[in-house]
Amino acid sequence: MNNINLPVELNMTEAQLNQLAVDYDPKNIPKAKKKGDEGYLVIHERVMAITKVRGNLEKRRKELKADALEFGRNLDGTVKGYRETLESLEAPWRKVKTDIDEAVARAEAERVAAEAKRMEEIEGRIAEIKAMTNAARKYVRISCQMGISVIEEIVIRYCSKIKLSPLSAVI
Repeated sequence: MNNINLPVELNMTEAQLNQLAVDYDPKNIPKAKKKGDEGYLVIHERVMAITKVRGNLEKRRKELKADALEFGRNLDGTVKGYRETLESLEAPWRKVKTDIDEAVARAEAERVAAEAKRMEEIEGRIAEIKAMTNAARKYVRISCQMGISVIEEIVIRYCSKIKLSPLSAVI
């Protein structure tokens, strides 16, 4: 940023401003209760005098600033034309970039969704295998119990044929 320190030539100096501060010190405001009072007339004159000085200062400020404002308007107009040209050059490049970015984002979203579906299917298969394993364990347990019962029945029958106590066969 450029730091421009041009001399400012106002229609008053700091010394004059300081003198006005002394002359118009609020401690010196006279007492007045109505418009016709002598104090009121002094107050009115002082207000008018300060207003005139302030108005002249504002007028000078506008005069000094006019060239800068005109320069700013010219600068803005020139930059606007450049900006429009640059934006028209940038637009097709930006569109292609945006299209690529969106395609990459879509592909990533599809990849994530496919992975989630795959994981869901795997979890489903695992649940099926667990269910089948539990059923097989239950079947084996029942089969074992049934097999033991059948073996016990065979032992009892055999022992009774040979006239042996079934308890003596369990040694």
